[in-house]
Amino acid sequence: MFYQDCYLDAGQNIKFRGAWNRLWPTWQEDTFRHAYYWRFVAPETLFYQKSASSSVIWNLGVFMWQLSTKCILPPFFHCRSRQSYLDAVLSGTLSLTGDEKDMDSDDLALLQKAERLPQCIE
Repeated sequence: MFYQDCYLDAGQNIKFRGAWNRLWPTWQEDTFRHAYYWRFVAPETLFYQKSASSSVIWNLGVFMWQLSTKCILPPFFHCRSRQSYLDAVLSGTLSLTGDEKDMDSDDLALLQKAERLPQCIE
C-alpha cells in the first residue's frame, strides 16, 4: 500500500488521495502532464515512483504553502526548471523560498507570464 501523494487533476486543481495499491494510478496521470508537476510531488515519488509516510508530510507542507500563498506562488518558485529542482534535491540544498527568502522582480515576471497555475478550490 502506498501513501497518497499530492496531484493535479485535469482542471489543474490540487487534489489529495488516501492511498493506492499500485504505482502511478490513472487518476494521477494528469499531474505528470502538467508543466509544474514536479513542484507538487515528494522527491521520493519523483525519483523512485513510490511514496512513503514522509510523502504525507511533504504533501502537508505543499498544502500549507498553497493555503498561505492563496495559490499565487507555486512551491519552490525560485527553481526555474525541473532540472534545477532535482539538482537542489540531490545536493541537499533545496529550500522553500530560496536564499533571499523573498521574491524578486524576475520571480514576479515569471509568474505573470507562466502557464495557468493550479487553483485553490474553496
